[in-house]
Amino acid sequence: MEFDVKVVGGERKAVLSGRLAFEDSAAFMQVLAAVRLELERSWIIDLEGLEFLDSSGIGMFLMLRDVVARAGGKLTFHRPRGQVEKALRNAGLDGIMTIEATN
Repeated sequence: MEFDVKVVGGERKAVLSGRLAFEDSAAFMQVLAAVRLELERSWIIDLEGLEFLDSSGIGMFLMLRDVVARAGGKLTFHRPRGQVEKALRNAGLDGIMTIEATN
């Protein structure tokens, strides 16, 4: 997994690309560390470039959601596609997280 953290207007945006699986947990911890630095902000996690997500990746997203929720921040998962969108929906995450699909 590769990621880039950007400031877009008043929101922070983490753009993920590649694959998010168990072996990417160390890289994902860097995303989590960036989010923890500015929890009071709104965060967008852009998933358009993410090609694959396994159950470990879903667990990492749940951890991220919990960290942001405890701090009172807002988290939106933006533009998942293909297998990533299907994995999120099959896991029922669309019922507990804000997920904005591609138009």
